[in-house]
Amino acid sequence: MEELIEQYHNASNLEARIKLHELYSLNKKDWFTWLFEQYQIDSGSKLLELGCGDGTFWAKNEQFIPNDWNVVLSDFSPGMLADAQRK
Repeated sequence: MEELIEQYHNASNLEARIKLHELYSLNKKDWFTWLFEQYQIDSGSKLLELGCGDGTFWAKNEQFIPNDWNVVLSDFSPGMLADAQRK
């Protein structure tokens, strides 16, 4: 488990992986946008994400998130949480 924490002490490794997918994916639509479109979440919902990483999913879909959602992001890595907070 310590190796995993060291690997993701911040989001740089994750961001590199995301960038690779953005550059070389054959899909026309962004993964995070496509995934968000698959959810059917009621207004006023309370959401908890376990393992939010650097928060890219929420940052890329920020304009679609209703003000009445209560969203809590969590991650095992303090570095990931710090990067998510910056986003």
